[in-house]
Amino acid sequence: MFRVPIDQDGEDVICPDCQFFLNISGSEKDTVPTANEAPSTSSSTGQRRVRRKKQKSQASPDWERKSTVARSNSGNPLLWIVGGALLGLIVVGVGAWVMLGSKDEKKSSDDIVILSPVRPVAPILLPEDQMTAEEKRRQKQILDTVKTRNSFLGDGAEVVKKFLNAKTPAELESLVRTPAVTVPRMRAWYATHEWKPPGVKDVAYRGRVMVQGVIGMMVVRLNDFSVESVVLENTPGGYLVDWESWVAWSSMDWEELIEKRPTEPVEVRVHCSLDSYYNRQFNDDSKWVSVRLVYPASERTIYGYLAKDSPSMMVLLADIRNMRKLGATIKVHYPANSVANNQVVISEYLEKGWVRLSAAEGESAIKKKVSIPTP
Repeated sequence: MFRVPIDQDGEDVICPDCQFFLNISGSEKDTVPTANEAPSTSSSTGQRRVRRKKQKSQASPDWERKSTVARSNSGNPLLWIVGGALLGLIVVGVGAWVMLGSKDEKKSSDDIVILSPVRPVAPILLPEDQMTAEEKRRQKQILDTVKTRNSFLGDGAEVVKKFLNAKTPAELESLVRTPAVTVPRMRAWYATHEWKPPGVKDVAYRGRVMVQGVIGMMVVRLNDFSVESVVLENTPGGYLVDWESWVAWSSMDWEELIEKRPTEPVEVRVHCSLDSYYNRQFNDDSKWVSVRLVYPASERTIYGYLAKDSPSMMVLLADIRNMRKLGATIKVHYPANSVANNQVVISEYLEKGWVRLSAAEGESAIKKKVSIPTP
C-alpha cells in the first residue's frame, strides 16, 4: 500500500512496487458509466419510490373523464404490439453489436499495458517530511521512471519513426542497440532477407506503451495497417531499437535448422506451448516434457523436449504453464542419430521474451532484469 495526496483524484501515478502507471479514480460525481455498464436506477441507490394515494375529493382531469370508446379508437392494439416487438429486436441487436465490439477490443490488447490518454505526466511526490526512508527511496525510483516514460514518448518515438522509414539496411545500423553484436547479424541477415521499409502511420498506437527501467515497448501501426510492437533501450547515447526481437532473429534459419539437424545448440526465438506429442526417441513421458515450438515466419512446427531431471529447465516449464503461449529465447539441438527432423532437445533457456537483457550479450549493461512481452 502507498499514499498519494488527496487532491490527486483522476491523475496518473506510479505504483512504487511494480513501477507501473496507475490512475487514481476521481470523485463519484466525475464517474461516467462505460458502454457495458447500465445507468444506475433509483433502486440501486437505495431510494424508494413512494406511490401517493389519490385524494377522493380530487377531481379527475378531463382526459380521464373521456369515454372508453374514444380511447379504444385511438389506435389498433395489434399495431402497438408489433411495433414494440420490432423495437425490442432492434435494442437486442444493438446490444449484441456493442458487446462483440467490446470483446474484440479486449482481445487486441492482451499483454499490453494501456496508458490512455498518451501524454507526458508529472510525478506526484509526497512532501519529504511525510515520507519514511523507504518511501523516499521509492519516490526516487518513481521519478526516474517518469522521466524515462516521458522521454520514451518523445525521443523514443522519433527513433521508431526513423527505423521504420529507413530506405536501406545500412540506415538501420545507427539505430540499433548492442551494435557490436547486432550489426554483423544484420548484415548476414539482409544478405538473404529483403528489407522493405514498412513505414509507420501511428506510434504509441492507441496509447499502448510499456516502460520498465531502461527498456520500453511501443505498439505501432504500419503503413499496411498491421499492428506490431518495437522494443527500445534507453542507452547513454539515446534510444536504440532491439533489432533481434523485431525480426525474431535466430542463429540459424528455421528451414535450415530442420534440414541440417545440428547437434550443437542453436539460439532461436519462438512461441512455446505445452503439448502431448511423444514419439521415437522421445516416447517416454516420464523422462521428457513435450513443448510445441512455433517460429513466427514459418508454418513448420518443431517439438522440443525438456528433460525432467534438469532443474534449470523447470523454470521454463513454470513460465510456460503460467501463460497460454510463451515467447522465449532458447537454445535447441538435435540428438545424435536423430530419426526425425521435427524433434529437438531444449538445452538452454536464455530469456523470457525475445529481448536479450544480459550484459554479456552486447555493449550496454542492463542492471535490472525485467520481463518484456514478445513483440
